[in-house]
Amino acid sequence: MTFEPPEPPEPPEPAALTPLSSGFEDSLPTAFDASPRAAWAPPASPSQEEHATLIDAKGKASFLELSEQLGALDEPDFDARYQLGEVLGRGGMGEVRLGTDLRIGRTVAVKVIRPDSAKRPRLRARFLFEAKMQGQLEHPSIVPVYDLGVRPDGSEYFTMRRVRGRTLHEILKALKLGERGAAVTFTRRRLLAAFQSVCLAVEFAHQRGVVHRDLKPANVMLGEFGEVILLDWGLAKLVEQAPRAAAPAAAADRRSLEDTRSMDTTGVGEVLGSPGYMSPEQAVDSQSVGPPSDIFALGAVLFEILTLRHLIPGETNAAVTRATIGGQYDAHIGKRFPDLEIPPELEAVCVQATALDPGARQERARDLADAVERFLEGDRDVARRRSMAGRHTRLAIGALAESVEAGPLDVVRSARARAIREVNHALAIDPQNQTALRLMVKIVTDAPSAVAPETEAAMRAGAEVGLRTAARRGSYAYLALSANIALMGLLGVKSWPAMGAACGFFFAAAAVSRVASMTRREVAPGPFIVAIIALSSCGIAASSMLFGPLVYAPSVCAANVVVFAAGVSRRYRWTALVGGVLALLVPVLLEWIGAVEPGWVLRGGEIAIVPRAVLFPASPAVQTLLGLASLVTVLFPALLVGAERDARIKAERELLVRSQALAELVPVEAGEALSVRPSMRPPSAGA
Repeated sequence: MTFEPPEPPEPPEPAALTPLSSGFEDSLPTAFDASPRAAWAPPASPSQEEHATLIDAKGKASFLELSEQLGALDEPDFDARYQLGEVLGRGGMGEVRLGTDLRIGRTVAVKVIRPDSAKRPRLRARFLFEAKMQGQLEHPSIVPVYDLGVRPDGSEYFTMRRVRGRTLHEILKALKLGERGAAVTFTRRRLLAAFQSVCLAVEFAHQRGVVHRDLKPANVMLGEFGEVILLDWGLAKLVEQAPRAAAPAAAADRRSLEDTRSMDTTGVGEVLGSPGYMSPEQAVDSQSVGPPSDIFALGAVLFEILTLRHLIPGETNAAVTRATIGGQYDAHIGKRFPDLEIPPELEAVCVQATALDPGARQERARDLADAVERFLEGDRDVARRRSMAGRHTRLAIGALAESVEAGPLDVVRSARARAIREVNHALAIDPQNQTALRLMVKIVTDAPSAVAPETEAAMRAGAEVGLRTAARRGSYAYLALSANIALMGLLGVKSWPAMGAACGFFFAAAAVSRVASMTRREVAPGPFIVAIIALSSCGIAASSMLFGPLVYAPSVCAANVVVFAAGVSRRYRWTALVGGVLALLVPVLLEWIGAVEPGWVLRGGEIAIVPRAVLFPASPAVQTLLGLASLVTVLFPALLVGAERDARIKAERELLVRSQALAELVPVEAGEALSVRPSMRPPSAGA
């Protein structure tokens, strides 16, 4: 649309950037017909009437010559050819209306000068300058001018191609407000590609000596079919010298545009442009600007595309202009908006393009386009890598899910291996892929649903080593119990069979435990465990002959069962529990049925222990031996259970050290999930 629709209101500013004063904007006409803001003149600048005299003699002659040429046209010709429709937009000099070209049968945009502007030679000259300038810039991103003439009422007009779409200003506002679908439709990649087209259009104009002087998002339109249009050439200026190394075609166009120079009525010291986008030198004097001024504006537009914020903050246009002249702005996006993830190469483009010194900016607008192109090429490579990594990650997720399902071991192992292979491919292509990293952690930390035979064999071997170690320690404990009972015989023996049974069973348990600790791996440990449980339980039952079934025997029985519960599998654990219960109940039942003499008697509310195997004379030796027996009862479970705990801590420590080594092999993000937290660390060896 070369219709220039009314410029939408500025998007709401963040806390750091407040909206510009609307009252000040009304006094600031702009070259874009959609907005009344285009030229800012300091209070000291000449009035509009004084500006009317700024056309030099050559310019006046050129203007009169063009007016005579236009006046020679048949005034009724306009009504016979064009049928005007709705108003598409209004500006400071004229308005744009929808029109139909009756000769060709196409819809056009007709820009007509307003009656009050037609009476002022300066504004008429600028209106005609815009038409001729824009008409001679033939570029896909510049709206072509079809016709230039005079209406029956004597006012000038020109017709253009009408394009439909949304201005970049409207798009950025929609993105900032979170308009539904805007982020999907107008991706950063699409906006950068559009910006690249604008840069090339500006480079095209610069090659022909034309400076736009009013580049801003409101003057960039994105069409419905991928068009990118640079609007509003009303403030365009033909500089004194075209850029060096201009192409022959550009040089020819330059000579054609030379005839239009005298119609540029910008006065020395006059300021034209849009605050916030015009360069510092343009904010001082719009007459002496060159291509670097447009490059500054392009940098400000790129900054806004990346951040959805204005480059130069300020509450009013005057404040923005003062900040521009004083260089009170910062294009370092990472410094101003640390929460935004902006590629550093694009930030560097903004910083250079908006440098206060025009000589420090990019030399050509094409340089900005090339920088964006390099980024987009790299961005395409990143997108391609992410796509490939995503495909491998999805395959890994499917394979891992298959490995979790119950099935033959070969199928489960194959699926798990495939999952590991695919996630490794994903991380090799995109090391920062968070889904792949989390999947890596899951594979590493979750136990497989099916255990390989070799793993089962290794686990059994480890359990057998633990059992042999426990058997060796148990042999020492049973031998100590046997020796303890034998020492009590020094006090005097009442029943040698009972004494021999107690010592013999514990000695036999110690002997079997020792043999079990020295067997080869090929020998099953089960029979040894059952034999040790049986012999130790019989020894406990026989020890009830010392102090009865309710004093010494329960303590030894509890320690024996606890040690077996901590060191053997569940099946043998129940065997030890049953053996311990029988070791206590059988002597009690035998006493209750009278098969053996009772080991305790109730007398006047007291329990009297009746030893049946050993004599206990009244002497200090009895107290010493009883204390020694109690000490052995305490040490027996403490030493064995403590040894089991030390073995468990050692195994946990080895496991965590292996996890640490594994964490060093995977990416940092996954390694953090595998790292040892303080709460997971086992106590130190001395704890």
